[in-house]
Amino acid sequence: MSIPGYDVGDLIRLGNQAGDNEDETARVAFTDIAGVAADPTSVSLVIKKPDGTGLTYNYPTQGAGDGVLIKEATGRYYRDLELDAHGLWHWTLSGTGVVETSESGAFFVRRSTV
Repeated sequence: MSIPGYDVGDLIRLGNQAGDNEDETARVAFTDIAGVAADPTSVSLVIKKPDGTGLTYNYPTQGAGDGVLIKEATGRYYRDLELDAHGLWHWTLSGTGVVETSESGAFFVRRSTV
């Protein structure tokens, strides 16, 4: 598996929305113990930027975070994010309550050459 690469200024979608990741792995919906797509009681997307600062997006409410996640379908959530710094970014999408699970990843943002 490779780490996807982007450029500063790109707008990307982070989460477990339908489709494939840039590294060609499938995104997976949150599921219950029987493997059926299900919604957690709450969902959080935590992003760590290269400088160590963080962003947090939550569902169903913003809470103490930076914004609200978008619910695409049962068990699928995402947030569009503009990449404003070069370096290695990390993220974790977590569900709690009815469905307890998490998924993590990383991507690299290239410095502008102009």
